[in-house]
Amino acid sequence: MKPAHLHRIIPLERFREIVAEFDFDHQSWSDAYWLRFAAQVAVLCPDEPATAAKRITLIGNELLKKAKWFEAFQSPMRFVVAAALVQTHTKVVDFLHDYKRLEEVLDRVGLRHGGRYEPITLLILRMNPDHHTFSMMEAERLKNIYKHMKNFHWWITGIDDLPACAALSQMTGSAEIITAEAEGIYQRLLSAGLQRGNHLQNAANLLPLTRLKADRAADRFLGLLRQAEVQRIMILPEHYDGLSVLSLLEQTPALVMERMEAVRREIDLIHPDLKGSSSFALAADLTALDLVRYDAHNQPLQSPTHDEQIRLHLKILNMAMLMQVSHIDMALDFDTMGQLPVAWPYI
Repeated sequence: MKPAHLHRIIPLERFREIVAEFDFDHQSWSDAYWLRFAAQVAVLCPDEPATAAKRITLIGNELLKKAKWFEAFQSPMRFVVAAALVQTHTKVVDFLHDYKRLEEVLDRVGLRHGGRYEPITLLILRMNPDHHTFSMMEAERLKNIYKHMKNFHWWITGIDDLPACAALSQMTGSAEIITAEAEGIYQRLLSAGLQRGNHLQNAANLLPLTRLKADRAADRFLGLLRQAEVQRIMILPEHYDGLSVLSLLEQTPALVMERMEAVRREIDLIHPDLKGSSSFALAADLTALDLVRYDAHNQPLQSPTHDEQIRLHLKILNMAMLMQVSHIDMALDFDTMGQLPVAWPYI
């Protein structure tokens, strides 16, 4: 994905166009729910919206046929995987070959795995330019990061943290240093009054991807949190991931949160029946895609040097977004609405 393409798109408009091409009227509620996240992942796909939507649907259906071998594809989150394959021009057969290899090697090194977190873990690993096929070296590094993470939080660390391990494994430094930095962020946010637990750990594992020092990354997160209070935006623990994604941006908290809230309102207007807590995640992702093209003073990054910077930022942002989407809990939105929408009668 060339940064030049990103300069020419408006992420929210592109998201709208792709969503409009999906046949929501004939989807189950759960499929419709996840197709929105597939559209978000496909925002940077150079295909026309109709083509992108068709390819995502076809690949999603193809992955469903593989569910007896790869259980994760029983979940409609397979559409998100399909969108990532479309965006990266990856053949399904190549991805599945690497996926089978991942399961075998993780078994060999004795690292627990399973569920929808496996394909997301692999998608993140495949963002590493040095990745060719899942290796024992990658598996051992994942295991070391996981082990040190569990040393800090043995009661909440589990297979749902494998995507975070995959992203953190691409940072320089030892597993011990990387996880200690994430733990420093966790403790800093905890001391600021945030609710302990899985959501906070997810946020703390995302923030090192900013490449900022632990204190600076935590400051950026807390600045956005304070701005949310000023704007009377309710921040729940399930929103911590979204705030971490927004912490990748250099603009002022006021600009970032105002833009995010405007985008969230627009997303809710597209499909009011799907409105819920997850709209915050979608809005955070689309806002980050939009503002990553600009510097701290909101000026466009346009030089060749800046293009390389944008490439790096996009890689980090894509990893962060996949980590975030792996933690999306459809039940939270269902609870928010209180009942199934009439248009989508099946979960």
